[in-house]
Amino acid sequence: MEKNKKDIRNQTEGRRIGIFGASGCGKTHKGRELIRNTNRLIVFDSILAEWRDNGRHWLPSVVCVDNVFDLKKTVLKRWYKGFKIVFVPTMGREKKQLDEVARYILAIQSGFGITHNAKLTFLIDEAQECIPSGTAQTWPNHGAITLARMGRKKGINLLCLSQRIKTVDINLRANLNDTYIFRLEELADINEANQIIHDKEGLLKMKDFDYYLKSNGQIKFFKKS
Repeated sequence: MEKNKKDIRNQTEGRRIGIFGASGCGKTHKGRELIRNTNRLIVFDSILAEWRDNGRHWLPSVVCVDNVFDLKKTVLKRWYKGFKIVFVPTMGREKKQLDEVARYILAIQSGFGITHNAKLTFLIDEAQECIPSGTAQTWPNHGAITLARMGRKKGINLLCLSQRIKTVDINLRANLNDTYIFRLEELADINEANQIIHDKEGLLKMKDFDYYLKSNGQIKFFKKS
């Protein structure tokens, strides 16, 4: 298994991390591992609300909200002690609400109302639903794309989890520092992943909890121990 070479709490700049893989492949487990010790965390849940329903098992003192007003109130109230917040979007409004949450994160990390040098981690679950391919063509300044492009310098760690890789907007994927690829089901996704990994045969043979990691131009394969 991969050594814990990255503790995203201690990076000088924020990291942009993509984790792609089919249901049950170990994708969420890896996401939980990477955020385990973060002090300020916001999770943008999917409409399936997996993080809301399991958050109390995964995260200490988690607070669940479903609107931006309550998100802001919770962040400001808990800023100095730290927070774990799960935002559950409304069906049909995922893209709009992600834009709002991402813009708020950019604002607060730019000193809007709070002066600080703290790091903040933002995890987007099921990114194929809320920042799908083609978003930048119709919404070039969408908050999530802007955050992927600018958040690194503002100390924002961005993690995007998705069952699909092909259907997540390329403008977000192009800004990733680290790409984890677990077992994929759709041939279109396997072909897309092969453009990154260059090992289609290996991609087709993957088992649950196996994964490739592309980081700093290097590609490594990690087999379930």
